[in-house]
Amino acid sequence: TAPSAQAEPKRTPREEADELFNLTMAAAEQGQAATVAQTAPIAILAYQQLGALDDDATFHLASLHLVAGDFRAASATAGEILARAPNHVLALSVAARAAAGAGDLAARRKHYETLLAGYDAELKKPLPEYQDHARVLPMDREAAQKALGK
Repeated sequence: TAPSAQAEPKRTPREEADELFNLTMAAAEQGQAATVAQTAPIAILAYQQLGALDDDATFHLASLHLVAGDFRAASATAGEILARAPNHVLALSVAARAAAGAGDLAARRKHYETLLAGYDAELKKPLPEYQDHARVLPMDREAAQKALGK
């Protein structure tokens, strides 16, 4: 008899969206603009089709808008998190980078000042997105310090 093929477990739509996010962000980090241009719109659509998003997924969506160069959408999406959690480090970082991309240096300064002022207290919160993105949090703080000359 033929060996039975073991089917891969079906991924959820969120898992698929997260996989597209990871692929797009890795391409962005490596300067692969063509891959970002190809995968970012697909990843954005995948998150938009999920319906209600938690803060981690909302951060992913804002980051995707940012690397796609849609600074207005990145800012608005990060703002959804900031409306609920005004000191959210990841959302503040995206909002600051979106403001910089749009040429709004005053908004960038405001977001980075807020990020630095609340950084230590904020990271004490057991948020899943802080655990999942622990590698980028110190880089976000360094970017804020550099932008503010601190």
